[in-house]
Amino acid sequence: MKTINNFFLDKNKKGHQNCKFLKDFIEKLTEEKEMSMILNDFSKIIDIPLNILKDKSKQLILNKFNFKIGKFNLNFKTSKVFQDYFIFLYLIFLQLFNKIQKKPLSNIATVESLNDKKYFELFVISDNG
Repeated sequence: MKTINNFFLDKNKKGHQNCKFLKDFIEKLTEEKEMSMILNDFSKIIDIPLNILKDKSKQLILNKFNFKIGKFNLNFKTSKVFQDYFIFLYLIFLQLFNKIQKKPLSNIATVESLNDKKYFELFVISDNG
């Protein structure tokens, strides 16, 4: 984790080489022993597959890279990564709970509305169709 602040891209190299170099660096960073242990423990706690957490970690690390200057933001902190995870999980849980729909109420007609022939026909048609 200490090497992330020392990482920089050489602007004199071609863009494809720099992107490949950045990709390899991020993959090695997520495969480091301490990062792997953290992700593995986190995976067990929240019951999300490890490969998904590694992919999300790579995305979060890449988002902290400033392409204009060719360096990572110096204020990169591990705690910020976990804060982003919790925000991500919060949004997922919101989506899950919003998808749970309440059962629609059946077509209940009041006695007064059944007295009128027009409402009675609407009730019967909507109930059968």
